[in-house]
Amino acid sequence: MAATLKTRKPVHRLTLGDLAKFPVWEYAVDEQDVVGQDETWVRPLKNVSIPKGRYSLTVAADFTTANGRSYQGFVGVTTADADVEIGQGVILDGRYPHLFVPNPDVVTEKTRVDLAAGLGLHASEVFPISYKLRAPVQREKAHRSGQVR
Repeated sequence: MAATLKTRKPVHRLTLGDLAKFPVWEYAVDEQDVVGQDETWVRPLKNVSIPKGRYSLTVAADFTTANGRSYQGFVGVTTADADVEIGQGVILDGRYPHLFVPNPDVVTEKTRVDLAAGLGLHASEVFPISYKLRAPVQREKAHRSGQVR
């Protein structure tokens, strides 16, 4: 079923199709009283850019490993303060549980090894892993990108 602005689902149920149609999603914390929903549920934003002043947005991203392999998924982005914070990412490749890309500020050997193993690669083939958001931050022209080392 194609995502619409009325779509609500747990963040772990997002698909590549959902992210292609709506690259920016927010947690539906004001809807937790809806039967069947909890704090893990997200909804799409119609914005074509990442709005400022928001916490914990889920933004479509493209990932490239050190050996040049490409993957798709999403990254956590917070724009509440002057500095844009990029958090943990998720590679969506049809497997569940999803493959977590470590937060750029909190990379451990275990998170590196876990991601590499999930991809069937050695850590040296994965890291540094690059990401590029598929939507720009509001009032910015370029899409933010970076690396997890």
